[in-house]
Order: sequence, then structure tokens, then C-alpha cells
Amino acid sequence: MKKILLIEDEILIRSSLARALRKDGYVVLEARDYTEALQNLKNEYCDLAIVDLYLEDGMHGLNLLREIHHRSPPAKIIVISAFGSPEVKEEALMEGIDLFFDKPFEITEIRNAVRKILKDKLEV
Repeated sequence: MKKILLIEDEILIRSSLARALRKDGYVVLEARDYTEALQNLKNEYCDLAIVDLYLEDGMHGLNLLREIHHRSPPAKIIVISAFGSPEVKEEALMEGIDLFFDKPFEITEIRNAVRKILKDKLEV
């Protein structure tokens, strides 16, 4: 079973997205901030990380992208952000992300992107 690390400080977004991805058959590890994300990465590998770039604890997600690549090198990365300026997107792309979604987004868009990146088919 493929494992997704979901790092999002907004509880409604995190819980809704986690529930949808679990329904698709993925194991979802949730983190609300940089510290929880690092703790998850310390104890687990992940196939995919979904990362909000601006977390409430003040840590910038670009630092987290580097940590994910360092601790779980083969992991794919999707970035979500309400502050997706062209400069921010360029920086994230330079860090080797796979996709960038601006908030607000449709959960189905993320679900489809996850399946495509992980090359999974949805069983309905």
C-alpha cells in the first residue's frame, strides 16, 4: 500500500484530503506543521508528500521539500499554496517538485494527480 505524507496546517483541508485519499486506498500520515512532518519522516518513508508551503509555525515549505528529498529520496512531491506567485512556483520547481496546485483547489484534482503520479488506478 502506498504511503502519503500530508502536511497542511488548515484542519479542514487536511482532514478532507486525508479522508479522500484513504478512501482511494492510500495510507495517509498527517502533519500540521514542520515539526510533525519531520517526526513522520524520521519514522516512516513516503511514496508521495503533499506539502503546504506556508505553515502556521512559520517554517517555509521549501525547507521541508529539501528534508523530504533528503530523508525519502524517491518520494514524489505535490505542493499546495494560497500564495503561488510565479517566483514561489519557480523556486518550488527548482527543488524538484512534481506538481503545484493553487488554493483553493478541488479535491478531485488532487486525487487524480496522486493517482497519476503514483500510477495507480482508482477502484470504485
